[in-house]
Amino acid sequence: MTDAAPYSVPKEPGRWRAIILAVIVHIALLAFLWIGIRWQNETPVGVEAEIWSPQNHEAAARPEPPVQQKQAEPAPEPKPMVKETPPPPPPPVAEPVRENPDIALEREKERKGRKSVCATNRKNRRS
Repeated sequence: MTDAAPYSVPKEPGRWRAIILAVIVHIALLAFLWIGIRWQNETPVGVEAEIWSPQNHEAAARPEPPVQQKQAEPAPEPKPMVKETPPPPPPPVAEPVRENPDIALEREKERKGRKSVCATNRKNRRS
């Protein structure tokens, strides 16, 4: 019996050729990025200009340093008195008008009486 494994993966042909091609492609990519792409072609040049006048001018005098004097602290300003106005009173709540039950019953009777009078008047008109 042999000590070899029952299944072995065969070596692929062209393995070294694929590695070499990958290295060449990566080198070409880096060369393109390093040489081919330039975001700035030249360094910017600063421009300097001197202005000359045919007339002679004297230089301006140096300003004198400010003299520091002790200043008395100003008295605090009085706060303006603001009168607080009380909020307006809430509007009165209207309570529903409650009728006396007796009055309501009397009004119902009057309505029924009017309806019956109207009904009898209609009957009399038709005949």
